Amino acid sequence: MKRIYLLMILFVAAIGNVSAQRSINLEVTLVKPTASTIIEVGKSVDMLAVIKNLGPDSLKMSDSTLWFWTLSGTPLPFPIGSNQGTFWNRFNRSLKVNDTFHLNYPGRSFNYSQTVDSNRRLCINAIPNFDGGGNDTISDPALANNSDCVNLMFKKSPVGIAEAILTVAGENKALIYPNPASNEANIAVKMSYYSEVTVRVMDIAGRTVMVRDMGKLEIGDHIMPFDVSSLQNGVYFYQVQMGNNVASGKLMIAK
Repeated sequence: MKRIYLLMILFVAAIGNVSAQRSINLEVTLVKPTASTIIEVGKSVDMLAVIKNLGPDSLKMSDSTLWFWTLSGTPLPFPIGSNQGTFWNRFNRSLKVNDTFHLNYPGRSFNYSQTVDSNRRLCINAIPNFDGGGNDTISDPALANNSDCVNLMFKKSPVGIAEAILTVAGENKALIYPNPASNEANIAVKMSYYSEVTVRVMDIAGRTVMVRDMGKLEIGDHIMPFDVSSLQNGVYFYQVQMGNNVASGKLMIAK
């Protein structure tokens, strides 16, 4: 009897050491950029992908998700903060069945070299990675879901720029002067990347009293006249929207 009991204990222990097999189907959706986006050197683009776990099992905290971008089938070096890499792991966050997480990276600029316009295929890819504890294995049965792509027009560029490298766009900045202003002020804008610029003025109650579309501005410093003759004396607030950046402040009108 004791021998049978010992064998049962050994059998249960052996079963406990067998790795569990989990099945996780990750669905990748590329939201930005879209097919209408034109890529030009020195001009920024927003990059956003949504990763959804279709199940039937969940990703655990000890798991990770491996993700990377490709351009025309080649892994694309991608910047996050001060780091530049091609393959990235997302750690320490579970992903239950039907839950999503976002890979959101605004203000990225493509550096590349080509003398003519061309279409290139940009893809975002994600796969479930190993369990950090080494106890489980993960399979992804629907690999077709693991990537999503878009065809983009890349405009010709100056020769000599590194081929297919992404960088983080700088910050666009702006201020309005003189302040106080009477009938006309100036908007000084420092553009680190190409984008549309819109100026909005609100009264102290938060109501929008003026909106001006300043158009698309190239990289560099710009000074533009800003007509404020329609505003009455008093205190206002302004916002200058420049792509992903917003400059705001108080604007005094004194005539």
